[in-house]
Amino acid sequence: MHLATAAVFAGLSWTLPAGWQSLPAPPPLRCPGPSALVAASGATVVMVGATDDVTPRDVARLPPRPAHFRLAGERELECLGQGSALAWREHGRALTAWVRGGDARRGAVEALLDSVVVQRVPPPPPPAGWDTAFSGTADAIRVPPGWSVRALRVQRGVARPRALYRLTSRDARVVLRVREHRRGRPSAAFPAGRAPLVFDARGRAGLSFRGYRISFRVLARAGASARDLDWAQVSARSAGFSWIGRE
Repeated sequence: MHLATAAVFAGLSWTLPAGWQSLPAPPPLRCPGPSALVAASGATVVMVGATDDVTPRDVARLPPRPAHFRLAGERELECLGQGSALAWREHGRALTAWVRGGDARRGAVEALLDSVVVQRVPPPPPPAGWDTAFSGTADAIRVPPGWSVRALRVQRGVARPRALYRLTSRDARVVLRVREHRRGRPSAAFPAGRAPLVFDARGRAGLSFRGYRISFRVLARAGASARDLDWAQVSARSAGFSWIGRE
């Protein structure tokens, strides 16, 4: 397949098949669509966009990006009319692909979707005014307003695994637990690098650096508010850790 240059918009990019073009705006829809890249070839229209009005829990419920996109059979879609829809999560974002008239160009559509590159979007910083809690020599985490926090002030001499922080919402329905585990290699549970934390459907995330491994867990009781659940993840993503002075 001959490929043209990639088009970039809203943190997404893809490579257009030969004969395809990017449209400046989505086609007429029956309801508002996501902020999207739009491409068209004849009667086939493909839109790929980020869904912004979803909670982190909703994102975690979506399937991860497949190794290869497979176009489903067409059906009646609320916004698009007759077409196909695919949804997945990637880098903490909820993505949707809407395809109209794709049956005749299935191969080109699937190749186009496979070429989509989703850029990492940094998580929002904690709002100004959040307090900071400290652990050890140089670890820190931001604390949502009204939340209580227990921190391991002195790490030296405390064996791993060890609890670094425990943050609790005002109504005690949401808890953020941060633990340091025994040293080891990066893994799926403790990915290396500085990428934003990605929580799974059970409220778990992790990171590793220089052999140090940290886990985060958001625990929720019945009646927990969506705001507090979001704040727990914002707080977790604000956490900073240093190898300086660490045993």
